[in-house]
Amino acid sequence: MNEQQIEINQQLQETIKRVRQQAKLSLREMAVITGISASSLSRFETGKLSPTCDDLIEIAKACGLGMGVSFYHVEGNHKVDLTPNELELLLMVRSGNWPRAIAWLSRFANRGG
Repeated sequence: MNEQQIEINQQLQETIKRVRQQAKLSLREMAVITGISASSLSRFETGKLSPTCDDLIEIAKACGLGMGVSFYHVEGNHKVDLTPNELELLLMVRSGNWPRAIAWLSRFANRGG
């Protein structure tokens, strides 16, 4: 892993934790809302596990980062209901644009959702 990848991973860890804390959610509460185990969430925040696109979208939803207008994204054999913000995040992550995805999450975290 090069220095840029290490820095991106650290920013992602910090952003996930900050977004969760600003939503005033414990790891357990976040786990119940997202369907992601508390241990996995903790590992995302410590860098021991990398979140998937779906994980990031669930975290964003749980923290109230959606806008209420829906788009559909075909994921496997089913449609996933996404807000414009979630779709934007998904596209950034899928394209490998992690710095932009982190900045996107941070923008919402910094303004409190």
